[in-house]
Amino acid sequence: LLSADGIGAGKVNRIISKADRAIFAFERFCEMEIAEMRSLFSSLSEKDCSAIKAVDIEGVNEEYELLREAEVRIISVNTPEYPGWLSERLGSASPPLLFCYGNLSILGRQGLGIVGSRRASREAVDYVTKIVENFAEPDAPIVSGGATGVDIAAHRAAVGVGVKTVVVLPHGILKFLKESSGEFPSEDALAVSQFLPGSPWTPGLAMARNATVCGLCKAMIVVEAEATGGSIEAGKRAMALGLPLFVVDPDEFEKPPSGNLQLLELGGRLFTLKDVDSLEF
Repeated sequence: LLSADGIGAGKVNRIISKADRAIFAFERFCEMEIAEMRSLFSSLSEKDCSAIKAVDIEGVNEEYELLREAEVRIISVNTPEYPGWLSERLGSASPPLLFCYGNLSILGRQGLGIVGSRRASREAVDYVTKIVENFAEPDAPIVSGGATGVDIAAHRAAVGVGVKTVVVLPHGILKFLKESSGEFPSEDALAVSQFLPGSPWTPGLAMARNATVCGLCKAMIVVEAEATGGSIEAGKRAMALGLPLFVVDPDEFEKPPSGNLQLLELGGRLFTLKDVDSLEF
């Protein structure tokens, strides 16, 4: 379904929900006539049904085998392993599938989100390290987006001090596995992608990934954000979803980040290192 052109997460989730209750072999769905498909799922247009029927099933099966050989776990929104707080926070926009590589048990705890600029200052990188080193919940993971700069600094700091970490990818899991070249610390970390396994990075996927970062967290800290871009948008998304948003004090930087100032004006909570101990997980 996700491989069909124009079929988004919300529509897939509605099909999955109804398919759980429907009395028919779902494996036969793609072989049905369009009228029969629409009689089961009225929300599907003729164009949707044509796109589903056009999916290269053989190619999907080949990709599935690659994932299985790479020990990638595929978690569906209707399975017990899927984090309940993710579906509760994102609702019908929840990713229908999570492609996971690493220690899957890490998904069993809500995490602390840490995000920031790809062009991180030295002050920001040092600050991230101090946050993670002072984080008193070793069973609660650090969650971030895997981008260069603040995100990577958060993941590396977590692994360095024995705190679990979740990397939420802005592209497909197969691209990640190719680039990581077996260096991923799979016992202490989990890589998660909501996108088709071979998907390349795009700005749209990076923005969509921000919602999943928020959905896996109990609170988020924006360390350093520019006036525009992914970091400030992640902060805005966190507030829109009702997630507690903390913003590092701009005065911690020689040049106060303009995005930090904006997020504080929008309602983000001022954050300093002494506040780490007050975070409850």
